[in-house]
Order: sequence, then structure tokens, then C-alpha cells
Amino acid sequence: METLGTYALVDFIPVEPEVYFRLFARHNLSVWPSQLLAVPLGLLAIWFLRQGQTRIPGILLGLSWIWVGVTFHLMLHAELNWAAKYAGWIFVVEELLLLTLALPARPRTAPRDRDWIRMWVGAGLGLLGLLLYPLLPLVTQLSWRETQVFGTAPDPTALVTLGCLLMTDRFTWPLATIPLLWCVLSGATWIAIGWMPGLLLPAGGVIFIGLALWPRARSL
Repeated sequence: METLGTYALVDFIPVEPEVYFRLFARHNLSVWPSQLLAVPLGLLAIWFLRQGQTRIPGILLGLSWIWVGVTFHLMLHAELNWAAKYAGWIFVVEELLLLTLALPARPRTAPRDRDWIRMWVGAGLGLLGLLLYPLLPLVTQLSWRETQVFGTAPDPTALVTLGCLLMTDRFTWPLATIPLLWCVLSGATWIAIGWMPGLLLPAGGVIFIGLALWPRARSL
């Protein structure tokens, strides 16, 4: 235990921070120009959820997770980190879970006040992931080539997914478990690397949990 106490969090990251950031630059180049299509599709998913429809958002979110899992984790990140292989397959599992949103649903009932709060906060989280998260490298000393975009990078994809899940009345914990787990893992990575803007992702996870548990807390 004394030996374990001599390690810092960064010692558990298998690559240097510069190499990790350069990984996103390599990935952006390899999947270009899918980024130009991913963000409009994310906005389309939020718009459909605002209209009370989940079928198309479920398909779009599911496709985003499998695309990130295969192209980022399995094909690229796994070269540097042995755990990325498992992360990639977990992302594929999340894709299958999200596709359940495309299944027929019961007719919607009139939303209660807290549903409207979840709707607007969920849309806000989704827009943060779509529009703000890709800009975070630009406010630090990183290159625009290292930006992280929804549908191609894991962080904004998880954040947008949590926002979308808040917007649907078919919310279930199984759909949110993997994105929340990624919030924890990615947040720990950013803390170890020292890139504090990345903590926007775990902050979004905390907001999601708070709103998800709020109805139950009010009933106690």
C-alpha cells in the first residue's frame, strides 16, 4: 500500500498528454469530413426530441456511438491503450441500447413542471456538447485540429446523449449508465493530464444525475 501511495493519477495514463491530444488530431483527419455531418444530425436529434419524437434521435445517437466506438477506440486509441479495446465494445453496446428509443412508444401524456425543466436543461446539455465542447481546445493552447466533435469523439457524444435522454419521457438508467461511466473515466483522465476544460463532461454528468433523481427526492 505504501508503494501504491507513491503513484499519482497521471501515472495510470499510458500515454503522455501531448500524445493523447495528438490522437484526436489523427482521428479528425482520418474521419474527415464526417464532422460536418455529425453536428447537424445532433441538432436534428434535439429538434425531434423537442417535438416529442424519439425514433430518429434513437437511431442517430446509436449510430454516433458505434461510429466513435469503432473508428476512435477500436481502430486508433487501442494502439496506445489496451483498455480502449474494451471501451470500444462498450460503446457498441450503448449503440444497441440507444436503438431501443426507436421502438414504438406509448402516447405521450401532458408533461409536468419538472418534465419541462428536464426538457430545457437536456437541450442545454445537448447544445453544450454540440457547439461549445468542440471550441474548448481553441480557448487553451491546443490546435483546432485537436478539437472534439459530437459523433466522432467520445466526450461530446456522451454529453449530447445525456442531454437527449433528459429530454425524453422514456428515460431509463440502463441507457444512461455507459455515458455516465464515461464521464467518470474521462474526467479522471483530464484531471491527470491537467486539462481542466475537459471537466465540463463530468459536470454535465452531475447535472444529469441531479435532475434524474429530483422527482424521487421530492416524493420523499
